[in-house]
Amino acid sequence: MSNTLPWGVVIPYCFFSMFLFYQQLHTKHFRGASQGFLSLLVLTGFIGMITGLVFLVYYGFKVVWWAPLALFGIGLVFQFISNTIENLIGAFALSMLGFIGWPVCAFLMFASVPDVNIQSQEKGTVVAFTATMESANLASRVVNRGVAFSVMSQADADDMMRHYRAALAHAEKVDTNFLNKKYEGWGTHFEKEFLSGLRLLVEGNDKADATISLAGQKLMDLWGNWFNNNVKKIRKLR
Repeated sequence: MSNTLPWGVVIPYCFFSMFLFYQQLHTKHFRGASQGFLSLLVLTGFIGMITGLVFLVYYGFKVVWWAPLALFGIGLVFQFISNTIENLIGAFALSMLGFIGWPVCAFLMFASVPDVNIQSQEKGTVVAFTATMESANLASRVVNRGVAFSVMSQADADDMMRHYRAALAHAEKVDTNFLNKKYEGWGTHFEKEFLSGLRLLVEGNDKADATISLAGQKLMDLWGNWFNNNVKKIRKLR
C-alpha cells in the first residue's frame, strides 16, 4: 500500500471489521435461549466498537487526519469479500471466531501503526546524504578541472570551499545511526572519516593551516576508498 496505510494495518483492520460486523449481526438476529450468551455478544460487540473508534481517532492523530477515513472505506469495501467467506463457513462461525479474531486483529492494528516522524527523519537523512555527496562531488570537479601540479587560483579555491561548506551543512543533518541500520559500517565511516575529515578541511581553510587541511583530506580519502568499495551494495538498498 503506502507508508501511511501499510498492509500491516489494512489487513488486520479489514478482518477486525469483518469479525465485529458478524458479532453485531449475531446479536441483532439472536435466536438462542441463553441470555448470558446474548449479554456476552452485546458486551464484546460494544467493546469492539469502542476499540475500533479509538483506533481510528488514534490513527488520525498519529499518522494523518484522512487515513482513518480511508481505512473505514477500505473496511466497507472488504465486506463484499467477507460475504464470500460467509458463504464458505457461515455467519455463525464468523461470529464465534470473532471472540478471538477481533482482539487479535486489534492488537496487530495498534502494533503496526507507522511512526511517520521516524519515516520523515529517515527521508530527511537520505536527502541530506545525497545533497552532501552532490556538493562534495562539485568540489572535486573544481579541483580536477585545473592543470595537474599547478597552483589553484583563488577563484577556484573559493569555489571549492563553497561546495565543501555546503557539503558540511548537509552532512551535519545526516542520521548516522540510520545509515548503520541500513548497511553495516555506513554511518560509522561517514561520521568518523568523511564528516570528521570535512570539518578539519574547513577548519584548516579558515585558519590557513595546511596541516589541518591535509589531515582532513586523508580522512576523506579513507571514506572515499570505503564508499567506492561498497557503493554498489548500498545502491541496491531500499
